[in-house]
Amino acid sequence: DLELPIFFIQYNRENKNTHINHLNKSQGIKSVWFSTRNIKKTARELVDFGFDAVGNYELPAFKGKVIQFKNNNFEIILIESEKYELTGMTIWVEDVEALNERRRKNNIEIIKQFKEKIFINPAQTKSIWIEFAEN
Repeated sequence: DLELPIFFIQYNRENKNTHINHLNKSQGIKSVWFSTRNIKKTARELVDFGFDAVGNYELPAFKGKVIQFKNNNFEIILIESEKYELTGMTIWVEDVEALNERRRKNNIEIIKQFKEKIFINPAQTKSIWIEFAEN
């Protein structure tokens, strides 16, 4: 009877990318974004799962309610919407400007740069938002 399909991702930050060395210098998943029709009910479910409400989360050009929840080093971002779906994710990167330079070098269109973060929109990924944030 849950509004939100919960799953957990464990990322071992201690390995310092010794097993996987990403060219974009990504260091792991910081958060997963979910859209929900009933943000209050879904928020209560997250609290029941041990997440704490951190506060509102700002997304560029988005006017609806967006709330950030945290449990240890992992976050869930809830977005009030007409859909129930996985909407996006935030990826930790070593250096946002280095990633931006790589993007320019490879002629990848800028999405949005907002508060020292880079966003790729669903039109570019063919499905979800991706936010890159400096660790």
